[in-house]
Amino acid sequence: MPETSAEHNDRIQLAALRDLLKEQRELERLTLLEPAYVDISKVPPGNEATDLLHDTEQRIATLTRRIARLKSFLASAGWDSENLDLQGSQN
Repeated sequence: MPETSAEHNDRIQLAALRDLLKEQRELERLTLLEPAYVDISKVPPGNEATDLLHDTEQRIATLTRRIARLKSFLASAGWDSENLDLQGSQN
């Protein structure tokens, strides 16, 4: 348990950073996946493949919004926003 408010804030920021990295990896995965479904966009609506494409596009939009909020939070906490972009997988 954090003993001071500074430690508490540090933990919140580190949790936000972990979330940001996780969301960026998922966005990267989905953007690599999405082009595989672009050719099926000519399939009539209601088709399972078209539904998958639509769901993927919605997930990408949601992730993009979450990433922007996390970056904004971390930048307001003093993190260098230029270093918050995922530079490939660094596991």
